[in-house]
This record gives sequence, structure tokens and C-alpha cells, in this order.
Amino acid sequence: DVPDITIQGDENLLHQVWSNIFTNSIKFSSDGGTIEFFVEELESSVIISISDNGIGMEKEEMDRIFDRFYKVDTA
Repeated sequence: DVPDITIQGDENLLHQVWSNIFTNSIKFSSDGGTIEFFVEELESSVIISISDNGIGMEKEEMDRIFDRFYKVDTA
């Protein structure tokens, strides 16, 4: 059950963010893997959590995921 929520922002940028998140979850999960999407309303905020059974990220990589144009080396 997902609550009705409204997210304000640039429609194109929000679409790009969600597309990137789901594409990466699918791309880096194993065949037949599970991707879970959780939405929780907390006061005047919304908490969105996504988990998958992919390869994961090192802490150093996670510290930089919001740096513009940063990509994790998958080699």
C-alpha cells in the first residue's frame, strides 16, 4: 500500500532521478533478484527507500554518489 504523496520539483529532473535509480537497481541486481521500494510519510516529509540484492557499494563510493557526474568504477 503506497500512500498518495505529492513531490514538488522539476518534472524532467525528477523523472531522470527515478529513472537512474531504478535502472541502476535493475542493472546491478542478479538475475531473478528482488528490488524493494518503500514509501513512508513522516510529518511533512516523505522517506523513500529502495533496496536490491546487487553488488553494493563501498563506503568511499557512497560518500560521493551525490557529486555531479560521479560514477563508480565497475571494472
